[in-house]
Amino acid sequence: MSVPLSRAAKVRMPRAALVLSILSGAFGALLVFAGVGGVFTDEHGKTVGLGALDVLIIFFLACVCVAALCVWFTRGARVRTDNAADHAASRRLGGGLDTTAARGDLAYGDHTGSTLVTSLRPITVQRHFDQQTTMAIDGWMRHSFRSVSVMAGQLGGSGGMMGVGGGRAWGTSRVHLDGHSVTRVDLRGEALLAVFDVVKDGRTVDTLRIVVPPAPATTQWISGLVIGLAEQFAWGTHCQDAVAARADSLGAALTPRDISYTADRLDSLSRSTEATVAVAGVMIGNGVMAAQRLRIGDDRWLCLFPTGFPAALEQAAAAAAIGAGAGRPGTGADGPGAPGSGPAPGARKVSP
Repeated sequence: MSVPLSRAAKVRMPRAALVLSILSGAFGALLVFAGVGGVFTDEHGKTVGLGALDVLIIFFLACVCVAALCVWFTRGARVRTDNAADHAASRRLGGGLDTTAARGDLAYGDHTGSTLVTSLRPITVQRHFDQQTTMAIDGWMRHSFRSVSVMAGQLGGSGGMMGVGGGRAWGTSRVHLDGHSVTRVDLRGEALLAVFDVVKDGRTVDTLRIVVPPAPATTQWISGLVIGLAEQFAWGTHCQDAVAARADSLGAALTPRDISYTADRLDSLSRSTEATVAVAGVMIGNGVMAAQRLRIGDDRWLCLFPTGFPAALEQAAAAAAIGAGAGRPGTGADGPGAPGSGPAPGARKVSP
């Protein structure tokens, strides 16, 4: 099965060599047919065959045609070989990205740098909604002007004309504008900020703050990372097109959908004295975590922010580069990236 040429491969194809071979071959064949057909005549009108100069020109055109064809075939073969390798790598890369989109544990599971903190009791829960403001201004403007001009002239004795003029203008302008604005709160997704007590033996030993960006911002972040990866490949290659085509689908597939529900559950638990919450994520400061997932008691893990997506994206790109399939970390029975699946290398667990 033939491999379709990428945009970059089409640009690299030696079209100039093909055009040169066609033109030189056609012109040489025309000279040969003209000589055989008796088109050439001498000064007396007698038909003559091909002369030495004609043969030399035909030989030169034949050499040019053969050389151009050699360039076309050799360089074209090299371009097709590179294009086939690029196409194969793009299929591996696309398969890895599709696997990342289909398997949430690659983005929401344990990874290098992640931390698991258990025995947490919520203290405060805050939600921050995005706001969108729309403004419109309309109105009208009216102008009213009056002007007076005076011209005086005098005819000179030599037939010349001298004139003096003057004038004045005055008026008013009226402007009437109406403006109104509407601010709407985006209730489709909110940012979450929560503070927990870290409990040990019934006593509070520390605090932990978790931050979770809103779902629309997470979608844009994922799409931005994918577009950034696509820009690392050469322009117009199959790999670049395969990555860029999956930016929106990856963002839609990995966008968290548990943020609102998590906020409601934590708000309800803030009136309880039990420390039943476990949080996994990446520490971004002293006592501050970008929460990846959260678990209440023995319930399922709630996905909040895919901190493992950059590593999964890098893994898919590396698998395409070496021509091997991406690794498939284990998945627990009770949710993506559950501790039962075993921590990834470099993951830490913090237990009071």
